[in-house]
Amino acid sequence: MSLLPTLLLPFLLAQAQAVPGRLVVVNDVTDPVSLDPHREFDASSDNIVNQIFDGLVRLDPQGRIIPGLAESWRRVDELTMEFSLRRNVSFHNGEPFNAEAVKFSLKRQLDARHPAPNAGLIRSILSVDIVDEHTVRLKTKEPDGILLNKLPMFFKIVPPRYIAQVGDDGFALHPMGTGPFRFIRWDHGREIEIEANPSYWMPGAPRVQRLIFRFLPMNRQLDALLAGEVDMITDLSGLDTMKVVRNPDTKILKSADLYAVTLIPNSRRGPFADLRVRQALPYAIDAGALIRYAAKGNGRRLSTLSAPGQFGHNPQIRSPEANPRKAASLLRAAGFNKGPKIRMLVREEILQFGLVIAAQLRRVGMEVDMRTASQEQVFQEVVRPNLDASLPPWEGDLLVSHFVDPTAHSYFPYMIFVHSQGPYSLARDADFDALFERMIRTLNSQEQEKVCFRLAELVQNKGLAYSPVQVIRSFALRRKLHYEPQIAGMLDFRTAGWEEP
Repeated sequence: MSLLPTLLLPFLLAQAQAVPGRLVVVNDVTDPVSLDPHREFDASSDNIVNQIFDGLVRLDPQGRIIPGLAESWRRVDELTMEFSLRRNVSFHNGEPFNAEAVKFSLKRQLDARHPAPNAGLIRSILSVDIVDEHTVRLKTKEPDGILLNKLPMFFKIVPPRYIAQVGDDGFALHPMGTGPFRFIRWDHGREIEIEANPSYWMPGAPRVQRLIFRFLPMNRQLDALLAGEVDMITDLSGLDTMKVVRNPDTKILKSADLYAVTLIPNSRRGPFADLRVRQALPYAIDAGALIRYAAKGNGRRLSTLSAPGQFGHNPQIRSPEANPRKAASLLRAAGFNKGPKIRMLVREEILQFGLVIAAQLRRVGMEVDMRTASQEQVFQEVVRPNLDASLPPWEGDLLVSHFVDPTAHSYFPYMIFVHSQGPYSLARDADFDALFERMIRTLNSQEQEKVCFRLAELVQNKGLAYSPVQVIRSFALRRKLHYEPQIAGMLDFRTAGWEEP
């Protein structure tokens, strides 16, 4: 191996000065699914969409609900919430933001003819009633105690006139929102560039003039940071931590996001339709080994789908310790003396977790056929059939995915992974669905928390899904760059900026 790159590194670092007003971020290996907030439902797309669009409310770094495009709100009755909208706010094309835009956005997102994969999360909204130009009332079909938690991520406001002019496809190619940054260009397969919105409603934001999201293979990301080609990596492998720490121009920022690795067994068909096979999973999985070998020490053990910091997290539940003999015994009791054969699909971003999990399942006798897939492939194979009953369902046995919770509420992982209408769900459990719907309809927060605790117990007892590890995210960034992570795990660059010289 040539030593030339190593010898040249100090020289390159000396030349790698930050470009004033510009921030280059590596947040993924490939392009987002879409920049239309009503056409995507994945964290990779959301992290860019969030910089371009606003919702009525948003989450602060600690996961608390704070004003967004709505300055204030109140509950009128158990089915109605009223929002007072900000005045003098415009979309990036100059079109005014008002009550009509809110009404249009809901109609567009819930239109059955429009492919909105996140529509199910706000389908409880029956209508948007316009009180006046700057006041709207959201009416729900039934009481919805999670409504405010869902609005920051799943109800983005879009410009009706602009979409009427350019159409849905044109809007996806050149989106316009009210957010802190406005779209400039999309060089497919390489990067997306956005620039500061000079008329943004939040004082002092944003602090950088240009924001570039660059897509690089995992094995290229660190080299790009150390060479000064990029300013920030949003998910650094633990193996590379010391290389960043030892570099005088870079630093590590760690965040215990609501970011977990989750195993979703297909309880509708195949081996995991048997409860005993599902119950074998937590005995087969050694969470400590996952933290040590896959997370490289950057993780915490979990026992439920939620984590500390999420509303409704049940701290009393404990997963059993890894016990391969117990797992093998449960498999034999289910009639699998030499198996079962498991077709496992793993998100490519968490390949190392998939490899360790596959090895642990093989150790207890399962024959694992592991395949990795991109977010887009998982969307096409798993999510689309869940949203469109005319498509054949996914025929695999075990999905290994990861998620961040943009609601800061345990509602979210239960919804996407377990509820029968969830986009990534492989379950059909009437008891869970009934209790989940009861949780949503409960407006009193204390009573709602109690139902969340019961949901966690039910999921564990029935083995419907399992999150063994909360990942502690490591950001690698230039030493003079300020960035504040969000507990909800989504990227927010409103206040990111460079230290003054």
